[in-house]
Amino acid sequence: MYDAFIKAAWDQSINEKFNFYQTSDTSCAEKYGLQSTPGISLIRNFDDSPVVYTGSASRSDIVSFAKKSSVPQLIVFTDDYIEPIFAENNPAVILMTE
Repeated sequence: MYDAFIKAAWDQSINEKFNFYQTSDTSCAEKYGLQSTPGISLIRNFDDSPVVYTGSASRSDIVSFAKKSSVPQLIVFTDDYIEPIFAENNPAVILMTE
């Protein structure tokens, strides 16, 4: 898992959006939602957090998880969300009002 995590941390599509930390402290892991180690937990300042990664030890799967988890469920649409929604082909429902 560590090798895949490090490779994901270097992926240009997510490495500027997140801070990446590694620890072997099991009490820290438990605090951030991990039931076992090794594991990956994504801490966000929106929606439910932390979000625990449960996929395979694969760079591409970790990057995909991070991208999907980086957009809140409900947003006020701004330029910041054009790429994560439309360029990544993520599903969206848009409500336009006056």
